[in-house]
Amino acid sequence: MIEENVFDFAILSGLSEKAKEGIIKSADHGSVKKKGKLFLEGQTAQRFYLVLNGKFKLTKTNDDGKSVLIRYAGPGEILGATSLFGEKCYGVSAEAVHDSSVLSWPKGVILEALRVYPQLTLNILKVVIDRFEEVQNRLLELYSEDLKKRIGRALLRLTAYERKRVSAGISIDLPISREELAQYACTTLYSVSRILKDWESKGWIASRRKKIVIIDPDAIDDVTKGSTG
Repeated sequence: MIEENVFDFAILSGLSEKAKEGIIKSADHGSVKKKGKLFLEGQTAQRFYLVLNGKFKLTKTNDDGKSVLIRYAGPGEILGATSLFGEKCYGVSAEAVHDSSVLSWPKGVILEALRVYPQLTLNILKVVIDRFEEVQNRLLELYSEDLKKRIGRALLRLTAYERKRVSAGISIDLPISREELAQYACTTLYSVSRILKDWESKGWIASRRKKIVIIDPDAIDDVTKGSTG
């Protein structure tokens, strides 16, 4: 059974209820257990995905053969858009952070849906453009901002993916290690550990293995604006 809120996902925005029903009916429903792979980098791109529930960690292999965290994707987000634009292989790997479910379409089926429903094409293009702009912004951060700003922005960005209010503050409710945070902020494990230790001593955050709680989000926000640190 498909959750009703799928009709509210941005990818289906502007489409009639009949069109939404037709697009969803043409999809296959699938589930992925925690730590299971939806697809692998370099695998032939044969399907286009829409996340229904859960969360996926997207990683890419660097020149040293090491897996590097790129971003997370949650409900309403699309994966495998490369299959629509001439790319033969997936550019990243997608691993389930929690037990997750997706809708998926074979390449031929989704391309036919794009032909029939131009609004669907526009919606997907908007997502692709937004992601391109996100990459541009992160590159700008990499070349123009100091480490503290980058790490602060990375923490705040992660709270947007999945957050939970706890007694101490805002918990980044994702199992992210310091090494993965370093990858996400485009810096080193040493730098992340040093700066997080400093912020812990100031009472801004609390951290333990694969868990970070932001106690003072205003202080972290001030860091990203260069107001403190």
